Amino acid sequence: MVLKGSRDMTEPERRAESLKPVALKVLQSIEKISKSCVFKLTPTKLQFIVKDAADAGAQVWCMLPAAAAFDLDAYIIESAHRNEIFLEVPLTHLSRAFKSMAHAHAATIKLTRVPIAGPPAPPLPQPPASGTAPPPPAAAAAMMPVLAITISSESKSGRPLSIVHHVPVIPMRRAATAGLREPRIPASDVFIALPKPLGALKTVVERYSRMAAHVTISANHQGVLAISADGQVGQVETQFEGLVNPTL
Repeated sequence: MVLKGSRDMTEPERRAESLKPVALKVLQSIEKISKSCVFKLTPTKLQFIVKDAADAGAQVWCMLPAAAAFDLDAYIIESAHRNEIFLEVPLTHLSRAFKSMAHAHAATIKLTRVPIAGPPAPPLPQPPASGTAPPPPAAAAAMMPVLAITISSESKSGRPLSIVHHVPVIPMRRAATAGLREPRIPASDVFIALPKPLGALKTVVERYSRMAAHVTISANHQGVLAISADGQVGQVETQFEGLVNPTL
């Protein structure tokens, strides 16, 4: 199983990455409903999968092109399972590493193993006295798989910085990945573009969440998106009009 990838950005690319860190926004959204996710890597795609968030009752299946995060000329995926790698990762660690990558000059990511941190190693044994058996060999240090993410950046004073994140991962066996399939979604009746800025929609939902346990979202082909809630004091509704019904 081999994973190597790098991202070396020119100045225009750096500005674009800073303005639109898509992968980071995805991770921060998933982090709100689950502590971990399955990180699937293929030669052309990156996927973030949450099969069943225990508390939120939600599933996540997000797919991004590998080119959105890596230089494909330096991106290598090799495995015995159709060149697909499945890793269970803690979202807090991965999100922190991707946040550091958002403004980096260059970044590399590699699947490797590192020694597990533990108590200090015992002192080296003294040479055996003449006629006594040599001591047994020291046990090898326990190793754990990690995503080693090396980030090249600079300080506020302009000094170069190199930051290394070791994100602990659990490589998943093929049998454990059999149930990870894209959920089937029924055909949609309406497609509608969300209002801009999205902060206005967030404000309405947050206000209604203090009034009722559930909100109802509806849309029509006339470009109207409605959000309503039934609370103890009555029913309230907000409508966003003049939205676009795209053809997908």
